[in-house]
Amino acid sequence: MHDILPTRSRLFAIHLVNDNQCTHCGEPDTVQHKYVMCDRLREIIQQMMRYMRNIGVAKYNWCTPQLLVQPAFHINNKDQMKKCTWLLGQTIFFIHAHTSEICVEEYSFYVKM
Repeated sequence: MHDILPTRSRLFAIHLVNDNQCTHCGEPDTVQHKYVMCDRLREIIQQMMRYMRNIGVAKYNWCTPQLLVQPAFHINNKDQMKKCTWLLGQTIFFIHAHTSEICVEEYSFYVKM
């Protein structure tokens, strides 16, 4: 996701928007902020972590919301690996596609876990 996603910080750097502020909270809109730190994501991140626990990978010290922007993990169980990778991809897509309000119920319906 290295400077590929259109965050406001990136768009500001190439002079396509007037500021680099998140439209939801006013913080600088970086990839880290957009997918992990923004207050509008708090419930989505909590739900994703519950799903990770259900998959059985939340016990690992790498299982943090940071996985959304730096997916670096290894799971010996191939089924768990597939589920974890799928969940991360679906979560990133859901967050990216919902630029305005995000509802945890919509997210839960979207990932159907």
